[in-house]
Amino acid sequence: MSARFCGGLMMTNTDDERLDVLQVTEACSAGVRRHLELILPVLAERGLRCGLFAFSGRSDADFVVLRERLVSSGCPVEWLELHGGLSPAAFWRVRLCLRGMLRQFRPRCLHLHAGWAGLLGRMLLSAPAGTRVLYSPHAFGFHDGQPLWRKALMPHLEKILARKTDGYILVGREELAEAKQLGLPDKKLFLAENSLPEDFAQQLLTREVARRELGIASLEHAVLVPCRLAWQKGLDVLLYALAKCPLPVPAPVFYLCGEGPEKSALQALAGELGLLPRLRFCGTIPALWRKLPAFDQAILPSRYEGRSYALLECLAAGLPVLVSDIPANRISDQMLTFHAGESDSLAARLSQLWTQKPRSTEIFNGTTLSNQIDQLLQAYF
Repeated sequence: MSARFCGGLMMTNTDDERLDVLQVTEACSAGVRRHLELILPVLAERGLRCGLFAFSGRSDADFVVLRERLVSSGCPVEWLELHGGLSPAAFWRVRLCLRGMLRQFRPRCLHLHAGWAGLLGRMLLSAPAGTRVLYSPHAFGFHDGQPLWRKALMPHLEKILARKTDGYILVGREELAEAKQLGLPDKKLFLAENSLPEDFAQQLLTREVARRELGIASLEHAVLVPCRLAWQKGLDVLLYALAKCPLPVPAPVFYLCGEGPEKSALQALAGELGLLPRLRFCGTIPALWRKLPAFDQAILPSRYEGRSYALLECLAAGLPVLVSDIPANRISDQMLTFHAGESDSLAARLSQLWTQKPRSTEIFNGTTLSNQIDQLLQAYF
């Protein structure tokens, strides 16, 4: 096996054996990256030959590790880094590169992850004969607070694209309900709920080691906010809530772990509200999931989600969690909730969060990564 570079594209050359599944994504960080990081090794253990086509201007350090691991295992990987963002010219270049990979490997299944890959693989490409086209939205995004044009256009567009979609692989029950509300054909809907390995808790670092790696003092009250810095995640709601809520003494330090398009706006808002001394904008932290024991509590204020790996991991690590009450978050009665998008509701719940202590670790909802792979295989074949 060898690698060559063509205009920024890393192409891993193997033989022409047909792929079982070609995974395609533009979302190369956070939840979708974690999804691929978990499922690809297990699919390989089940005997499936998978490949990965990824194009993005927002990959994280863990994606680099994933890509290198896949290449070393013999998995065909093509990676196109979009330094200038997803312009029409870049999108056309991505289309040409993906078309070349489809011709070479003739995958039995083309699994498209998140919005841009879904548009690329269903609107601008014709899949080879015999290739099953599957789409995972990882949250449809037709929600209150979105611009009216988006709420009107995107459902209509999805119904059109459904004609070129052999199946929807949906990562949570709320996403399945939304697909049915859109009127997508029942026979095309497959549920494969995001889940964790059974040995997840055994892979966590100890609190002392995790705090040392993150530079958190032993007596500090550290609160984790693990999400992309984007409107969807409701971080503005959290900041307004913190400005309204009296904090305990000593006051907690809030670790915002993630990158995203709202970073500058959130930093400016935090400055206006006088919150910057209590906030740490940490960016993406490699293998953050292993370091969860470093934190005392976690807050996930999302406006909408598919099925959040961050939430699953915080619960499985035993952290007390405060989350928005969107249906996708209602996976356990062992966490606090507030009304999504409402800073007053969040502020009222914060005082209860401070008194919550870590619990025993467990996998919630009775689902595991092995179950998830079983469900994926039903969709693939």
